[in-house]
Amino acid sequence: MEEKMDGLNARAQAALKAQNYLQASQLYAELYAKKPSFRHNYQLMESLYLAQEYAQAFEISQERLQDYLADNEFLPRFLKVAVAAQRNLWLDILFASLKPYLTATEESMWQKTVARSRGEFSASYQSQHTTVMKQLQYLGAEDIFEQRASLQAAQKLTGSEFIEATKGALSDCNVATLIRIEILRSLVELQSKQSVKFLTVTGGESELLPAELPMLEGISDYQALAQQIQSRLSQKGQNYLWQILNLKLLLLWPEIVQQKITWLDQAEKALAILLPEEEKIQMESDLKLALLLEKTLTEWEK
Repeated sequence: MEEKMDGLNARAQAALKAQNYLQASQLYAELYAKKPSFRHNYQLMESLYLAQEYAQAFEISQERLQDYLADNEFLPRFLKVAVAAQRNLWLDILFASLKPYLTATEESMWQKTVARSRGEFSASYQSQHTTVMKQLQYLGAEDIFEQRASLQAAQKLTGSEFIEATKGALSDCNVATLIRIEILRSLVELQSKQSVKFLTVTGGESELLPAELPMLEGISDYQALAQQIQSRLSQKGQNYLWQILNLKLLLLWPEIVQQKITWLDQAEKALAILLPEEEKIQMESDLKLALLLEKTLTEWEK
């Protein structure tokens, strides 16, 4: 076994030396399949990068993400791969989440490496970035399928580009509510300090500061309600409903944060609104909300 591994490694190194990067990546893929170590992951990632298979290089690196983040020797190469694969938004969100734990030296290294890598690829990718930014700026003019595609393409943008491009979409009634929610979530993850105007699912406009906005999953009232609902659904063998009900709660996230939704501590009422069970809803305003949430999700799932 070891002899075969050594033989594969020698052939892979020879292919690298001959600049036959695609062949090298295939050989390193064999090595990694036989022994999925961090070293073999790095060799495979590097050979795929050299073969200009950037997306594949990034995907394989994700299997050992924690190792790259913990190793200052290999981290710069991983960062360059992420930039080459145009996972800029993901990278900036990751940086925002790690920043409180980085030393000044580590933070500087990260920022310089990413800036240098983006500079190297700017000529190749600038036109794509411009196109994606325009799509996001005019998101309301697109149909729901195009909006989803544009949001997915937004991974190519840097955090600052994303913040700039999505300003108008957050208060545009022609942008699907869940798209607006996903944009807002990304702004929170980026810890954006630019206040935004957000059009809620109920039609109200709120001014929000993403950096100070807690994620829905971090709100204690939501956590308690989610636990109760999941327990009740489990007892009835209806676990499949949780994903739908959770999406409805996500639609209400900004209003939950602003304490405009006051029934999170009332599981029975919450279930009646979220399911919805019209016969159990007593207040007209609650019924209107229940029907609005149902309609919004139905339109999203078309």
